[in-house]
Amino acid sequence: WDCVHASSGVGWVQRLCEGVSYERGRLQRDAGSELVGGEMSEALRIGYADPPYPGQAHLYKDHPDYGGEVDHGELIETLVNSYDGFILHTSSPALYQILSLCADQGLQANTDYRILSWVKPFCSWKPGARVQYAWEPVIVRKVRPPRHSIRDWLDESMSMKKGIVGAKPRAVCWWLFEAVGADPDDTFDDMFPGSGAVTRAWDDWRNLILGEPEQLELQHD
Repeated sequence: WDCVHASSGVGWVQRLCEGVSYERGRLQRDAGSELVGGEMSEALRIGYADPPYPGQAHLYKDHPDYGGEVDHGELIETLVNSYDGFILHTSSPALYQILSLCADQGLQANTDYRILSWVKPFCSWKPGARVQYAWEPVIVRKVRPPRHSIRDWLDESMSMKKGIVGAKPRAVCWWLFEAVGADPDDTFDDMFPGSGAVTRAWDDWRNLILGEPEQLELQHD
């Protein structure tokens, strides 16, 4: 597999997914199982957590699901104990705090999870900051190895006009679905639905992988 250019986020992920769709179409699938590198395995549970980042809950005070600051220690405990693997978004200023909470749950970096980087060519600039915050770490605990070799970073601009701060672009979600080793038959839990962008991205990704007749038109958010 040629990873092509990571800077072309949507095109890169689309090529990856189309390759998996073709692979699935060649083999007979058993009910309740999914294809992983040509073999069948059990459906697994994936938790996708894109919470208000530490210290940033006030940005969502007008959202109907607003409940104040998220207890990230409790969140990580839930991700570890209730799911086979997970994806956890956070901010670069909060990274060390999040890694400490992961350690409290017995998780070790590079052994139990990987830190991936979403790099944003276009992002929201903070007034007064001389070094801007143009990337975000993502903690990924895979449910199974990815089908293809992928980079640990993605170059994709932030979403615009999605109705809520921090909504994730579809290309970012698709990249993470591949990184976590997801399969369309896995149970997927969007724990902080927000704008609904992650759930829509999951549904679109499933349709593409499963080879639904409807053709998806991929565009940058």
